[in-house]
Amino acid sequence: MRYFYWAWLIIWFITWTGTTWMGIQAGGSVAFLFMMSAFGLGVLFFTSVVKYKQKMHFTLWLLFLVIITIAFILPSFSTLNPFVFLLFLLVLVSAAETFQKHYFWTIMILVFLLLSIFTYPYFSLFNGLIFCYIYVLIAIGLSIYQMNATRLRELELRYKTLLHTHRQLKRNSITQEKHIREQERVVIGREIHDRAGHSLTNLLMLIETFRLKNENDPKDWEQVKSLAQESLNETRQAVKALQNEQITGMSAVIQLIRKIEAEHFLSITFSMRQNALSVSLSPTQASVVYRCIQEALTNVMRHSDSKKAEIIFEAPGNSHFRLEVHNALSRPIQLTEGFGLKSMRKRLQAINGHLEVLAYDSQFIVRGSFPINQKDEEN
Repeated sequence: MRYFYWAWLIIWFITWTGTTWMGIQAGGSVAFLFMMSAFGLGVLFFTSVVKYKQKMHFTLWLLFLVIITIAFILPSFSTLNPFVFLLFLLVLVSAAETFQKHYFWTIMILVFLLLSIFTYPYFSLFNGLIFCYIYVLIAIGLSIYQMNATRLRELELRYKTLLHTHRQLKRNSITQEKHIREQERVVIGREIHDRAGHSLTNLLMLIETFRLKNENDPKDWEQVKSLAQESLNETRQAVKALQNEQITGMSAVIQLIRKIEAEHFLSITFSMRQNALSVSLSPTQASVVYRCIQEALTNVMRHSDSKKAEIIFEAPGNSHFRLEVHNALSRPIQLTEGFGLKSMRKRLQAINGHLEVLAYDSQFIVRGSFPINQKDEEN
């Protein structure tokens, strides 16, 4: 897209300068032609500003056509300026790309009339027929191009709509799945509490009753009671763990960022790029990301005067995960790795990653990366 822009700009420049040069060669006033060129290019600039306001854009294009006609056709009746035809052709191509069908055909007819009126003295009947034939071919070609471009824009719009719907459904399904898991944990926790918890409590009461009735071997009864009490405590801990949502992976990182931003009044710009949110990280990798972000933001809180930071997560090709934290520097610093940065480096090296620490362009940058698709050796 970038190369297309520069190619289009070069074509416009060559055509416009050629038109001006031919106008000067034909005896046109240099000051007048340069003034009209500047005026025309100014109008062309404003057409890009009001591109999405169809009526105003259309009015400016008509003014643009009038400027071209007055500047480069009227003063040069002594000779034809071939670059003017190219200039009008560029206008037609731009109109086919930009306008709706009725606006486009209005410009087509207007250009045809302008060219016919001001070039009529130089054309014989045969040349006029050839001109009309070529112009009709251009009109048909641009019309087909406009229909295809319109269809392509509609397909792109539908694709974006479907993609947005797909992402929304995916988010809804994840949220629904999460809600179902939470409900299952609550149900399981309630069942354990109601059945195993109550049974163990009743068992403790019976053991205490039997101990009081039979005091011959109190140590044995104390041991049985201790085991039952330990089982009851473990059951309660399991119920508590089920009822509390465990936040791991990228969710934990996002919650950490929100917590630090709220508690320490940091302004954090956070962005996910190249499917970083959808990649599957192992527990060890997610833990490393969590600790690296925690340490980097701690450094910002301690050493930065701006209290602003930017965090970027990337997963290029779904093969590597890259994290980057940078904040503004108010003064030049000497890079020295303290305990925190050394700890980050060791954590990343443990998962075959590496760490970069830079002070560049008044920014302090901490950048880490590691391969995603590797076996997690946690056994």
